[in-house]
Amino acid sequence: MGALANLLSRLLAVLALNRMKGRVKLLKESLALLASEPDVQLAHLRDLGVPDHVDELALEHDDIAPTAEKMLREGEINEDQLNCIKELDAILKGMSGNSNAHLWTAESLNNAQEWRYVRRFAKQCFNKLA
Repeated sequence: MGALANLLSRLLAVLALNRMKGRVKLLKESLALLASEPDVQLAHLRDLGVPDHVDELALEHDDIAPTAEKMLREGEINEDQLNCIKELDAILKGMSGNSNAHLWTAESLNNAQEWRYVRRFAKQCFNKLA
C-alpha cells in the first residue's frame, strides 16, 4: 500500500505541475495577443468568428488573469509579474463602459492611443514572464 500511495502522490505532483505550466502558458498567450499588432489581433478575432467584437481580446485575457493571485501563492509567478498583470487589468477596465464604447472598434484598435498603450504594457508584462 505504501508504494501505491507514493506513486499516487508523485502522479498528483506531476498533474499539479502540468496545471501550473498550463496556466502560465495561457497567461503568456493572452499577453502575447494583447501585445500584438492590430492586424494580428483582428485576424485572431476573425478566426474566432467574431471580427467585430474587439472586446473579446480583453475577455480572453480576463479568462486567465483572475488566477494570477493563486499563481503567485503557488509559486508560478512572482510579485512583480502579478503587479504588472493587475495594472494591465486596471488599464483594460478603465477602457470599458458606455463612455468608452468607441474604443472597442477595429478602427480604434488600429488608431487609438489607448490601444497602443495596452500593447506596450502587455509586452512589458509578457517580457516579465519570459
